[in-house]
Amino acid sequence: MAFRKTAMLKGSETTYTLNEQCKKYTLRDNNFVETRNGNFHYEQMVHPTFNDPRTVKLSIKVNKDLSGLDMNVTQANGLKTVDLYHDEKFEVFVEPVDFILHHLVQEKVLAPLEEA
Repeated sequence: MAFRKTAMLKGSETTYTLNEQCKKYTLRDNNFVETRNGNFHYEQMVHPTFNDPRTVKLSIKVNKDLSGLDMNVTQANGLKTVDLYHDEKFEVFVEPVDFILHHLVQEKVLAPLEEA
């Protein structure tokens, strides 16, 4: 898998990079799991509301030397990437996914890039 310095969700206007203060323990503290090859993986099933059975899967991967990341949102089975921001069927997931990303920014895992 190719990791890049920046990543964005399909359809989103916000580009993220790893926060320069992010360390391996920061990832572990925020529910990232270390894989066999040393990379880190965050996977979260996202529901639009507490008791809603519909879900999408938010997945963020960080390479072992913390120099790159990859992120996407897929259907619950993980097979097809979805566009939360332009598909009306998935618009109810925008707020909870943005909440998770905002939390990761506050915890200094991710940093949004400033628009030029």
